[in-house]
Amino acid sequence: MADYRPETCAYCTADTWCEIRANGKPQCRACKVERFFSQVLYPPLGYTLMGWQRKVLRDIYGTVSPQDGRRRYRSGYISVAKKNGKSFLIGGLPIYHLLMENERNPQAYGAAAAKDQAGIVFNAAAQLVNANPDLKARLKVLPSTKRILRRDQGGFYAVLSADGDVQDGIEPSLAIRDEVHRWKTLRAETLHDVITKGQISREEPLDIGITTASAEYESQMWWWEYQYAKQVLDGSLRSDSFYAAIWEADSKRIDSDPKYWKSRKARVAANPSHEDLGGFLKDSAIVRELEKALAEPSERSKYLRYHLNVPLKAQEDPVIDMSKWQLCGGGVDLRAWRNYDIDRLIETWALRGRSCWAGVDASWTTDLTAVVFVFPPFDWQRDLDAAAVLLDATAKGSAVAARLPRAV
Repeated sequence: MADYRPETCAYCTADTWCEIRANGKPQCRACKVERFFSQVLYPPLGYTLMGWQRKVLRDIYGTVSPQDGRRRYRSGYISVAKKNGKSFLIGGLPIYHLLMENERNPQAYGAAAAKDQAGIVFNAAAQLVNANPDLKARLKVLPSTKRILRRDQGGFYAVLSADGDVQDGIEPSLAIRDEVHRWKTLRAETLHDVITKGQISREEPLDIGITTASAEYESQMWWWEYQYAKQVLDGSLRSDSFYAAIWEADSKRIDSDPKYWKSRKARVAANPSHEDLGGFLKDSAIVRELEKALAEPSERSKYLRYHLNVPLKAQEDPVIDMSKWQLCGGGVDLRAWRNYDIDRLIETWALRGRSCWAGVDASWTTDLTAVVFVFPPFDWQRDLDAAAVLLDATAKGSAVAARLPRAV
């Protein structure tokens, strides 16, 4: 760890642990990481540090122990909707750790469920290095092996994936787990264990999971981390070493208010790089995705998940959009019933005495998954009888015609 001491930061005036820069000015750890991103990493590519990115960086690196100035957070969970710039945020973290954290022989790893996904973060890191001559002089990018090395041999950044070789014995000072909702397999759990268990020998390890929302039972690892993060955020669970940041639309309002999920307010809540918050993400771009969801029910869950960052209760989309179903008439919204009244439903829809088809979906063992009764909107027996009479008449007519002499 660098030589930090209690001081007043010359850049944010906070009374905290600071290092003394070459110019003699005290600089706290929060300002150190923010200034590295905003003044070194991002300018060559024309990027600007968004407010939410600044908050995450300052929170993680600037929240320190008052006793010794060490970083308080050792692990964290960050969740944000797609296309908000998370790849270049986490792509900058290994560069910062290799050059600025002053840990002995730093090892940074970018991990994902699949190598292609892990490569996304590597590509962002490589672009940041290659765009800056000063960084290129200190770091060497190896695209073929997806590694970034310190030229003085003092540390490296490498890519790991659950579908590749999982190496025991690694000692990550930084572990970035991208798109945690994709970590579903036993190999993914093994990779997670190898990464986190290998950090115990490090002085100030950091393990960060960053992702968008998922379906509730798609990934047990993601679901556990999401639930844990929500409890930390609402105060029901206390953790001094776990950092949580989630940007999402209000799932309860989505269930209770049919207009909310279509609103600009919901879009802003899940997208911290939204133009209303001073970011680059245009509302019109998200609205185009909303229009797809409105036109096609199967697109709604994708919109909720990827653009409103709302966890889903099921992985599959409903075949029928219930809001459109209600517009077709029928006069009954079963979702509003406190108690299911079958007799009332039969009378309301005049089903008594009508024919229907029953569809049964049997489960694996002893129970039923579903039973559905379909009442056709016509008298199928009457129409079937009429069709039979018509076919019979047609057949008889053809037979008579066959016996008549042909005209010459």
